[in-house]
Amino acid sequence: MSMDISGTINGVGDFISVVEGWERKFFDPGKGFPSIWYRGQGDSSWGLTPGVLRPPFLKMVQESEFQHTPDADLQILIRERTLNKQFLRMGASWFPVGSNLVLKYFLAQHHGLPTRLLDWTTNSLAALYFCVSSSPEKDGAVFVMNPRFAIPNEPEPSQEEGSELPKFLYPPDAVEDHHPLVSNITGYVCGRDGSSNHEKPFVLPIVPDLVAGRIYQQGSCFTLHMPKAPSLDTIARASRLEKYVIPQPQKEPIRIMLRRMNVMEATLFCDLDHLANEIKSAYGLL
Repeated sequence: MSMDISGTINGVGDFISVVEGWERKFFDPGKGFPSIWYRGQGDSSWGLTPGVLRPPFLKMVQESEFQHTPDADLQILIRERTLNKQFLRMGASWFPVGSNLVLKYFLAQHHGLPTRLLDWTTNSLAALYFCVSSSPEKDGAVFVMNPRFAIPNEPEPSQEEGSELPKFLYPPDAVEDHHPLVSNITGYVCGRDGSSNHEKPFVLPIVPDLVAGRIYQQGSCFTLHMPKAPSLDTIARASRLEKYVIPQPQKEPIRIMLRRMNVMEATLFCDLDHLANEIKSAYGLL
């Protein structure tokens, strides 16, 4: 589905007002760490779709010489497992010592392999930066979400026979990266440890440990889109996910203002390559 547009952002001040409004909607302003997630996209026409469900990957699947099944979802899973296994096998010597499968899958996403992960951030200005720093010829968009409402609210729990306590199909909120669901689904899509997909697939919000580096600087979090899960856009009807458009002419002025606020490529990626890019950009060399 195509999401309705909740508003237009013409400057950093407009965006701060959106952030403040969302905090007032769900949390006590000024207290704690509000669980509101943001995602910036350079092209406002793009949906909230992870890499393995985007057109380039789907085209590769459709044009594959080996069509193992008429089930389109299963064919996608077969092809993504092939890529994941190659990444795990060929990248074995480069993974940090002691890395588990979940961390390796996060690293695959981090380094550009198509996965079922979609990047989000708790850093609102980082999301705004990612929106205005790419696709300069297009209107951009920032999405704002309360991740709790991405999870289905199952009115009736499933009950195991003879059990005194109800067993719920879904977690009540975003889960940490060591949650069994994350391990199971990651193993499933990698063709390794996971036994099966969730009995009622959904989009699972994940809050990883904020280790030093990009994950910490960018306030990283993810949604994991299980095979056959409904689109994340479907929760927009409940006003728990909103889309704000940044008009193309406002992108560069907003990016310059963010640089003045020390929100830029160099501070979000923290390496010399991105520092050099930021300096070149500041002096009109890019």
